[in-house]
Amino acid sequence: MSKSICELKIELKAKGIKGITGLNKSGLEALLKGGKSEPKKEYAKPKPFVPAPTKGESPKVAEKTITKKITVPKTLMLTYKPKKEEPKKEVKSKTNDIKEEFTKIFLEGDLEFINNALIAITKDSKQKLVTDDDRMKRMKELQTKFFRSKETKREFITKYNSLDNCNDVMCKYGINSKEEYKKWILKNHPDKGGTVNDAEFKQIIICAKKNKFCKY
Repeated sequence: MSKSICELKIELKAKGIKGITGLNKSGLEALLKGGKSEPKKEYAKPKPFVPAPTKGESPKVAEKTITKKITVPKTLMLTYKPKKEEPKKEVKSKTNDIKEEFTKIFLEGDLEFINNALIAITKDSKQKLVTDDDRMKRMKELQTKFFRSKETKREFITKYNSLDNCNDVMCKYGINSKEEYKKWILKNHPDKGGTVNDAEFKQIIICAKKNKFCKY
């Protein structure tokens, strides 16, 4: 009965034989019989790499670093430039301008001038007049019944602007700018002893709010 590798190693150690590391079963058996291990097979070492001979001079390494930049030929460069999109300007129609001016007159204009303009256009002095409390309500009511067309609105605006007569009253007191108006109002205010009648004083304030001053 053949012995196992472990049994062979124990027996070799007991006899004091060394060099059993790395041996297989047949090597251990040969060592046990002859007292020597099998000679190790020596393999030929590979020859060192030698590059093949080249013709001509061997390439030289550049001593200085190349700083020249490579430029792309113009023929290969893209000539297309995307156009910047400009924001579209909002164009207000004349109809919208008329609506805005009409609404502004009703909300900010003088009630006396508004009512006189309404009477002049409708030719009805008995109609319901506009008051501070019902400006918005009255404007909507008149828009539904009377101011449906832009032509009627334009007629009302023209009449209202002619009634305010700003140029005449401002030129009468020599008010040519906002700065002159501020000086004049401080000097001629009724609380400070001003002698200007109430109607003209009120009209000057309204004209100044509209930025209408003496033109000539």
